Amino acid sequence: MAVAGRRRIHDAGFHHQPADAKRGRGAVSVDLPLAVYLLSFIICFESPRWYKRGLFLRLLAIALASLAYALYDIQVSEAIPVAIPLFTIGLFLTCMFCHGELSRLKPGAAQLTSFYLMIALGGALGAISPG
Repeated sequence: MAVAGRRRIHDAGFHHQPADAKRGRGAVSVDLPLAVYLLSFIICFESPRWYKRGLFLRLLAIALASLAYALYDIQVSEAIPVAIPLFTIGLFLTCMFCHGELSRLKPGAAQLTSFYLMIALGGALGAISPG
């Protein structure tokens, strides 16, 4: 009885995912965006030399226009060899801009602990809000 109850609870989270994701093959669709997000966070907070506001603002505008066109033209967004790199680059540039601005506005040492706690709180709230 206890094993069946655990199984039901475990399977409850997978009711909306395809069969391949239940067996662990769908993890790549989550891993790539997460890796891009974390890479941009590490790059921006490692040193201010990597984030050039003017450059990334221009690149972000180009990326957003390209993504808008890809969403508008269904043939582009359905072509997987084109769509995955395009949306991955768009995500990277968007994350670089957001993380770069966050890093640029980072407070002094006295308020740094509360700054990072607020970032962590925002991440936790963002993680629980969809589900």
